[in-house]
Amino acid sequence: MSVDPYQEKVARQRYEDYSNRIGALQSANQDIATKRQLLKTALDRVDGVFQRSKTLERSIGNYDLGPQWHGDRRETFEHRKSDAYSAAGGFRACVDYVYYQLLDKIRDLDNQMNNNNGIIGDFQDILNDISTDLQKMMHQ
Repeated sequence: MSVDPYQEKVARQRYEDYSNRIGALQSANQDIATKRQLLKTALDRVDGVFQRSKTLERSIGNYDLGPQWHGDRRETFEHRKSDAYSAAGGFRACVDYVYYQLLDKIRDLDNQMNNNNGIIGDFQDILNDISTDLQKMMHQ
């Protein structure tokens, strides 16, 4: 029995098509990995700012003038200290927001990569099936 040239051609074209799709997904994963690394670096830097701002906020809140400061001077200082503490908390909240935005984006990229890897696995299974079919065609 001879090989049907049309079926062989279609099988080879399908094989090439799925190979190209796998290559495109692998390339997309490399781009995603690059973006993820940039975001991870930014996340680490933002975390450092967050930790420093938390330390500063604690330092402001814990600062005490001592007993020698009293009256209007103490009240003025305590009012300004409270304002500074609130401002530091607001700054820290903004940094916290940026941190979680970056973290969400990293998770989105991880999901994209995982989805791509799942599709790559499916396509590789299809390639194996096509390869098996081509081998059977050649041995007929």
